[in-house]
Amino acid sequence: MPLLSEQRGGLSPAFALMLVGVLALTGVAIELVRGYNGQSLLSAAADAVIYSAADSDTALQDAQALMQANLSGRNLQVVTPRLSQGEQGAQVTLQGKVPALMDLSAIDEGEEGMPIAAAARASSARSRIEVALVLDISDSMSGAPMKAIKQGLVEFGEVLFGRERRNQDRVVSIIPATGLVNIGDHPELFHPESIEIPFGLRTLAEERGWLNLLSREVPGRQRKAFCARLPEHVDGIDRVAEVTPGWIRKLEQAPRDELRPHLFYSTKPPPIARYGDGTPLLAFAPKENPLDRYLENRRDKLGIFDDADCGVSPIQPHLATRADYRQALDTLYAAFNTNTAEGVMWGWRLLSPEWQGRWRQGAAALPRPYGLQDNRKIMVLFSDGEHMGPEAALRDRKQLLLCREMKRKGIQIYTVAFEGDTRFVAQCASDRSLAFKATKSNIRTVLTRLASSINDVVLTK
Repeated sequence: MPLLSEQRGGLSPAFALMLVGVLALTGVAIELVRGYNGQSLLSAAADAVIYSAADSDTALQDAQALMQANLSGRNLQVVTPRLSQGEQGAQVTLQGKVPALMDLSAIDEGEEGMPIAAAARASSARSRIEVALVLDISDSMSGAPMKAIKQGLVEFGEVLFGRERRNQDRVVSIIPATGLVNIGDHPELFHPESIEIPFGLRTLAEERGWLNLLSREVPGRQRKAFCARLPEHVDGIDRVAEVTPGWIRKLEQAPRDELRPHLFYSTKPPPIARYGDGTPLLAFAPKENPLDRYLENRRDKLGIFDDADCGVSPIQPHLATRADYRQALDTLYAAFNTNTAEGVMWGWRLLSPEWQGRWRQGAAALPRPYGLQDNRKIMVLFSDGEHMGPEAALRDRKQLLLCREMKRKGIQIYTVAFEGDTRFVAQCASDRSLAFKATKSNIRTVLTRLASSINDVVLTK
């Protein structure tokens, strides 16, 4: 009769205790990893909250909304953020728990999750910022490019101005640049001799009853468009070698006496009938040289015409609110030729204390002096490439020397090359890191990044 054997086994008490210990340690390790991840999420949320709430008028509401947005869908239990604000900035503290997946009450004394906390502090440098946006709005920018540029500029303003809470510290000037720059309704800036009726227009002026080139009927005056003759033309400069640093420095000087700009007028029929916004170009000619048979060589009986390069987009100086900035963008229309060098010159004048108090009523302190510790001056040059035409080399040199002198004065220059060769435009930038390249598809992202780099809220842990 065979013997039947039965094996029975069991865990020894020592092994059982060891296994419980291993399982407990594994659970603790898992919970520690989850706690670490939760802590990282909470820390990132604290940074996002404080960055927005640092100078907000509705800081607590912003903090709660941003906390929910950053932690939505995360398995975290977070209480209402604690926020304190002072003259030097703000501090936020977030506290909560990471709910436990495993019952570790035997070793964690009944806690129902791992407590986590994160704090962030933001100190605002509170530096005031003056920005000059020099925009190439030549004909190559018309249509889809201009639409994309405007959308990008909207994003730029949203970041720079925030929720209408930095208005006292940030001002933006918009300088549309084509062949000429329409400086807006500033007849007082021009040299008195340049607004007198010139010899060739005297016959026409007598027929029309014009006293000078500021008479309301003169082309450009009804739409309050004033363009200056190019300074190189006024000074008789026609060779690149004549564009010297000394001549460039003279372009910054205040409009006094012989340094006043000279008012531009045209005696040549324009190549277009309407500006980008539909405004018709005006023209007047004397009876003896009528428009339908107009001759440009009748030196004593010339007509006067709106010029395609003195467009409908004027300089918009020292905009201090998001609303004013958005409204100014609506005045931008593509025009004709490219002359960003002239735009850079006027951009400098919107930033130079030499021109203080000359641009906008109620802004007598702008542009502020150079060298103030709490004030930054920034130019953003936006263009699709180099100059074209017979004066291209002269304008290229003028632009590069203008940028050089501006940087010597402490003006920080950003550049954005739009769908073109970046090399020439980027030469104006204060640093390679401040030279951006943009296309229609990424212009909004690029200008948002640029505006973010200008802002000066600093996170400190």
